[in-house]
Amino acid sequence: MIKFIWQIIEERADMMPDHVAFISDGREITYKSYSEKVIRIANSFLDIGLKRGDKICTILKPSLAFAEIYAAAASIGLILIPMDQRHTRIEMADHCMRTRPKLLVCDALDGQLREVAKGLASDIDFDRVYTYRGSFDRDDFIPYDVLLDTNPKPIPDIFRPAANDPLVIIFTSGTTGRPKGAVIDHANTFNHAMITIETWGITHNDRAIIYLPMSHVGGVNNQLAVSIYSGQTSIILEAFKPNKILELIDNCKVSRFGAVPTVYRIMLKECDLEEYDLSSVRQIVISGEATSPELIKKIKNGFFEATMLSSWGMSETTGYFTYTKMTDSIETVMDTEGTPGSGLVMKVLRNDGTQAEEMEIGELLVKGKTVISTYMDKKDNENAFQDGWLKTGDLGFLDKDNYLHFVGRSKEMFKSGGYSVYPQEVESYLNALPGVSASCVLGIPDEIWGEVGIAIFVPENNVVLNVEVIEKYCKEGLSPYKRPKKIIIVENLPRNSIGKIQKKTVIENIDKYLLLS
Repeated sequence: MIKFIWQIIEERADMMPDHVAFISDGREITYKSYSEKVIRIANSFLDIGLKRGDKICTILKPSLAFAEIYAAAASIGLILIPMDQRHTRIEMADHCMRTRPKLLVCDALDGQLREVAKGLASDIDFDRVYTYRGSFDRDDFIPYDVLLDTNPKPIPDIFRPAANDPLVIIFTSGTTGRPKGAVIDHANTFNHAMITIETWGITHNDRAIIYLPMSHVGGVNNQLAVSIYSGQTSIILEAFKPNKILELIDNCKVSRFGAVPTVYRIMLKECDLEEYDLSSVRQIVISGEATSPELIKKIKNGFFEATMLSSWGMSETTGYFTYTKMTDSIETVMDTEGTPGSGLVMKVLRNDGTQAEEMEIGELLVKGKTVISTYMDKKDNENAFQDGWLKTGDLGFLDKDNYLHFVGRSKEMFKSGGYSVYPQEVESYLNALPGVSASCVLGIPDEIWGEVGIAIFVPENNVVLNVEVIEKYCKEGLSPYKRPKKIIIVENLPRNSIGKIQKKTVIENIDKYLLLS
């Protein structure tokens, strides 16, 4: 039997009503207050005719509003579509056209986000649009606080979700060039949170910071869902600011902190950790991509009282999937990403589909109660699942103790700042620019972001491509982490007999191409 998010919130409101659930903009929100707001919003959704299985869209930074909308949707079986705040209007419109959400809740304060939300509301025929922290010059847009005006009457059982009902759809870039919607259900969410809490001994006495985008499993599951299920107090920060995070750790006595390597690299580069009291931190988690031992040593030196922990996971596993233990040595954290969580299984396959031996590199396949059962579009399930196993497309090996050693990604995907970038998706967009004959996108190492993209262009005959035009085009339709950091224009690229660009040859000669940038 699983416990639903709404059950956990109501239990905590009854048993520990004055315990602080969130701290937002310096204001403490108790579980009693949080529960009441969630019930009010859920009733408002029911009053306007939303029903189990309907979708709602958000364009919100990490905020108390998102935490309320998330739990209210979970209370009555709605499916949440959180938009990546860095996405362009074009990308958001594509996601909405595919999911058909009934309503939009958007941030109306932030300038850039405000304009994107306003444009999206013109592109998509939402039944209603609710604006948080500000307003638009449209009478049909409704202030967010209206959702809180309804009486907090109990939700009838008939409206409650089932364990396998979808809760959140996270869009993750696909090798086909079209982002795939990973459908995370209530059971996935519960099991992921409980495995994380039990493995790392998280309690209501802990304090953490929620700062990752809610459109990413790192934000919505590793941070928010784990916070709700554990009962810990979370400080909400709407964006990553290294100095601000260190100030919060110092002032609020944060006991847990997690990030991708890029966050730690920026923090170590821009801040002097010795200026802050970080002794309250008992756990430091690093995940999202392979990490060098040197970086882990630097993090450990900065957070000297903390136990270092590492993990591997993805959108399709609802977040963390492997875990190092609290008793593992720092050397284990440096060398591995831990073992699959309780009840979760991983295996490694060779290219021919046979089982790899211990210490032999192959593709990682996963199975278990945190692994999604389907993508939103059924055609995306083709070649993704094999006899109940999910094929991750990631490469690694398992040692004699069943610890994962992640070594990279199969095919061409790379990670920039912890975010997956699939070159074919970017190339599909770049190739639509007039004058472009072909493009080739690759990931190269970067000191801060781990990896960044470069794009090599071949112009059409008698066309002169302009770098500034290309950069402007990228800003219009690609999220910042997808935009190539170097643009190189060449007369031709190596191709095979059927005309396909030979990326292996390009990679082998990458230094030559970089000299042209």
